Amino acid sequence: MNSVKNYQTKQKVIILDLLQRNQSVHLTVEQMLNILKEEETPVGKTTLYRFLETMIDSGEVQKFNLDNITSCYQYVGTDKVHNHYHLKCNICGKITHVDDPCINRMNNKIEKTCDFKIDQSRTVFYGICKECQENKYDKENYK
Repeated sequence: MNSVKNYQTKQKVIILDLLQRNQSVHLTVEQMLNILKEEETPVGKTTLYRFLETMIDSGEVQKFNLDNITSCYQYVGTDKVHNHYHLKCNICGKITHVDDPCINRMNNKIEKTCDFKIDQSRTVFYGICKECQENKYDKENYK
């Protein structure tokens, strides 16, 4: 059931459009608020949180808690979400997901040899994204 159709407001339409346009990435609330502000369609933080919770409850949005500090959201619509790993840049904080056969083979090997099932939705690899590498981050101060 599409939660926007239950009670449609301008803010809900704006938020849903933002999520749908960015469904291939994970966005934090702050990132969403910044994008909406830049697009001159600001929405209140409380309104955004409430609508995200409604969308999570309906299954249209998936929430990820990556490092027990950062929560991010991804629009999935009515499609079933498959598990995937997350990559987080230590410089800019950008979060992306990756579903690669090599990583899936590693996951299967760990499960088989260690008798340990990895929660892929909470697995995060930390490093430096391509953009930050190209911007020649300060290697001496990077840990």
